[in-house]
Amino acid sequence: MKLFGALLVASAAATKQSVSTLSADEQSELRAELSKWREEFGPAAAAQGLLPRATESSSPIEAENDALQRFYDNKLAIEEARRNNPEATFDYNHPFALMTQA
Repeated sequence: MKLFGALLVASAAATKQSVSTLSADEQSELRAELSKWREEFGPAAAAQGLLPRATESSSPIEAENDALQRFYDNKLAIEEARRNNPEATFDYNHPFALMTQA
C-alpha cells in the first residue's frame, strides 16, 4: 500500500498542471489572487527572505510567470491536502505561499 501511495504522489507530481493551460478567465483570477497576496503578505515575505530569487537571466515576464506557477502549485497542493485531511485547515494566506518549487 505504501508503494501505491508513493507511486500516486510521484504520478501527481509528474503531471503538474501548468498555469499556461488555464483559461484566460482563470489566469486573470489567479493574477488577482496573487496581487492580493502580494499586498497582504509580500512585505513580510520579503523581509523574511521568503520570496524566490529571480535569476539574473529571467525577464520580468518570466519572473511573473514563475510566481504565478508557484502560487498555483501551492493552491493545488492545498486542495489535495484538504481532500486528504478533511479535519485540518490549510490556506495560502501566509508569507510562505511562494516557496513551492516551480
